Amino acid sequence: MFSAVARSSLLRQVCPAAYRHFSSSSPLAAAEVKKLGVIGAGQMGLGIALVAAQRAGVPVVIVDNSQASIDKGMKFADKLLAKDVSKERISQSDADATRGRLSQSTSMDALSDVDFVIEAVPEIPDLKTKIFAQLAQICPSHAILATNTSSISITRIAASTSKDPTDLSAPSRVISTHFMNPVPVQKGVEIITGLQTSQSTIDTAIEF
Repeated sequence: MFSAVARSSLLRQVCPAAYRHFSSSSPLAAAEVKKLGVIGAGQMGLGIALVAAQRAGVPVVIVDNSQASIDKGMKFADKLLAKDVSKERISQSDADATRGRLSQSTSMDALSDVDFVIEAVPEIPDLKTKIFAQLAQICPSHAILATNTSSISITRIAASTSKDPTDLSAPSRVISTHFMNPVPVQKGVEIITGLQTSQSTIDTAIEF
């Protein structure tokens, strides 16, 4: 096992171009996120959506192709919020406000007005690349396209957003925001970039 320092040193030697110090270069470089989209109503997706609605205070639309999964996820959200109220971590009005920021849909078209979207579906490469190809067409041209993966190449996922390898308008907005499980409890978020990821995308992801 390598220590953190040893891993950092090794990465600098083996792949210096990939080594970046992830800090926001300027608060002004980070775009404001007014609405979030989350793809996947499972434990990870629901956790991300709930934390964003509660902590960031932004409206969140949860998209899943199964209404049953959405219904199950929303019941879980209600359970977590009720638990926080019972333990006096938040007030009932705070819980109601958080719940009110969560909406759901079985259509990807519901992501047409988001500023940031996080995909949290199973670790199936073809599924993820298919989703990101759709996101590049559906989401606004400024939207950050994030994945929750930590095992699939972000460069590969980013490449699926454009058929023209010279057009980086969509690939440059792809990044990984890898949340730890369970999201409402774990504070860590791992930021992973692809070769195409722009600095403004990194800045916005870190600030959000």
